[in-house]
Amino acid sequence: MQFNAILLVLYRLVEVLLMMTELYVGTSSARDKKFFIWNFMEELCDMYDTATEKQSTTVFKIRDFKSTKLPIFTLGEPLIFQMLKEYEQDKGFIRIQGDTVTVTSKGLLKAKEARHDWD
Repeated sequence: MQFNAILLVLYRLVEVLLMMTELYVGTSSARDKKFFIWNFMEELCDMYDTATEKQSTTVFKIRDFKSTKLPIFTLGEPLIFQMLKEYEQDKGFIRIQGDTVTVTSKGLLKAKEARHDWD
């Protein structure tokens, strides 16, 4: 009887932890989003510059970006893609097709500014 009660408490504890994890993964602070976008855009512009120098493709797989794997982000891939799609619609600095991304002419102009705030 006591063993069943302990199992029930453990089961409830695991349920609560899973719910808390889902809530955390499903949301992100404004600071985290800003930090992620800034890192992503800087990396995208660096990759774009390197690709144009080598005369190779300027369309990149989102999963290949180091900034999507930073330990600070426990966001998960769906939330990262969601943030990038929202950013694409809000700012127009990037164009996403499927799992690839490229910088737009508007984004290139922004990157050339002496001080560029990606927000």
